[in-house]
Amino acid sequence: MANIKGKVSKVEFDSNEICFQNADYDESWEIEDVTDSCTSGDGEESEGIIAERVVELSGNFKPSGSRVKGKDMTFTLNGVEYKIMDMNFEESPVEIDVGESGTDGTQTEIGFINRKSSINMLMKKGVAPPSRNLSEAATQLFATGISVAGNFRVESIKKGIQVKEAVKYDFNGTWQGGVTKLSMGLNVGDSGSLKIIYEEGTVSNQEDVGTGILVSITISANWKGFVKVTYRFKFNGDVTENEHSDT
Repeated sequence: MANIKGKVSKVEFDSNEICFQNADYDESWEIEDVTDSCTSGDGEESEGIIAERVVELSGNFKPSGSRVKGKDMTFTLNGVEYKIMDMNFEESPVEIDVGESGTDGTQTEIGFINRKSSINMLMKKGVAPPSRNLSEAATQLFATGISVAGNFRVESIKKGIQVKEAVKYDFNGTWQGGVTKLSMGLNVGDSGSLKIIYEEGTVSNQEDVGTGILVSITISANWKGFVKVTYRFKFNGDVTENEHSDT
């Protein structure tokens, strides 16, 4: 049988294709030791009960169908605009287990969402450092028309000196309460049909199909490169595995 090349594979979520560079599907079972007095031989026995199925996609961030360059990104905090070398934005919610009988897969809904950002920049003469431990108005801009805005609290700062480089400044923090997102792509908690299509066939595809929920997003940018995104999905309930067929 022929091997399947990754260049013909694709992923669809809620009937829309998601472009990616790398995709991983990980299935892990909750295992229970079932060794008892009737176990034959001298080895233990175990059996899987429920499977957690996770899909992680990473690649270019294309919220409007086009790649985004990091050269125009900024972070504005309390009215002060900072030029950035690297930054990221992450959404990771409380995952609520809503599993019940009738399926062999975990079932997840989301609760409150933890949003955090990390910023790496160069220290500038005369530019005020960010305030610490205050909730202040902020806008994280990845490119024109692509941003997240709300109240941001700086929770840690690191200043680094290398004698052969410019002095660097890192700060990390969390977004307080809700945020306003503009053209930031998919949202945590989005749910719909999730298909991993390894190769399409005229009769049936080689694919894994089920209902997925988006449980985390990480968007990262470097001023010399393209903005990248990582999506993490979980299948809710059963997954159907179909085999490729052209006849």
